[in-house]
Amino acid sequence: TKVCAGFSAQTATPQSVRESVKRAKQRMGVPSLGLVQLYWHRYGQAGLEDAALTLTDLAEAGEIAYVGTTNFDTESLARMVDAGARLDAHQIQYSLLD
Repeated sequence: TKVCAGFSAQTATPQSVRESVKRAKQRMGVPSLGLVQLYWHRYGQAGLEDAALTLTDLAEAGEIAYVGTTNFDTESLARMVDAGARLDAHQIQYSLLD
C-alpha cells in the first residue's frame, strides 16, 4: 500500500496519512497493513518528516507491520531518519528511460 503526497499545493498532514491508512485497511478488510510505502512527489515540499513519523507511530501502534519509502533521494531519506522515522524498506527508482 502506498501513501502518496506532494502532487498538489497541499501536503500530507499527520491526519491525512492516518486517514489514508485507515481507508486502505477498510478497503482490504484487514486489521493491519503489511507494508506501507511513502511516496513524495516534490522533495522540497513541507511535511515529509511529519508524514514519515506518522507512519512510524502507526507501526508502533500495530496498524502497520513495516514502513517503507519509494523513489527517495539520499538527502530526503536522511532527513526522515534524522527526525526519528522508522524505515524498514526503500524501493529505488529503476527505469531504462530515466
